[in-house]
Amino acid sequence: MRLNIYLAAALLLSGLANAETTMQPMMHQDSMPATGQAMQQPMAPMSAEDSRPLVKMTPETIALLRADMRHMMSAYATIFSQLADGKHEEAAKTIEENLGMTAMKTHPGMMKASQELPENVRMLGMNMHKSASELAASLKNNPKPAAIFTGMQQISAGCSACHMAYRVR
Repeated sequence: MRLNIYLAAALLLSGLANAETTMQPMMHQDSMPATGQAMQQPMAPMSAEDSRPLVKMTPETIALLRADMRHMMSAYATIFSQLADGKHEEAAKTIEENLGMTAMKTHPGMMKASQELPENVRMLGMNMHKSASELAASLKNNPKPAAIFTGMQQISAGCSACHMAYRVR
């Protein structure tokens, strides 16, 4: 079954925009949700003030990590295209290599950041990468569209959780 990429993106984004289970914009340094769970809070209103805790890393690590994150965003777009074309095996490979646990071992920014990040921040990232690997594994069994959307939502929720909770400079 071929999904229209624009329809797929619109459904995912509307699901995220309407979700009532999003991360709080601020989390205490010692707290984090359990794997795969979002905190039960309504979406916070946008604010020009950035009061998220600062995660300190070396400028080199920040630059490498940002490059990796841009790469992951590009991969995310490729994955949607592959899924829209019904290329589940290709999408699984792209997910695992670029977003999954494998990516943590091959992307220089993630490898360096894992040495500098506080444990709670590292665990947020790890949970996102685990979600990606789980989706990649499930794609090999040609899942139904609802399972694909759920997997993609879990990945993007993992990204959002960290970005909403912490900042780097």
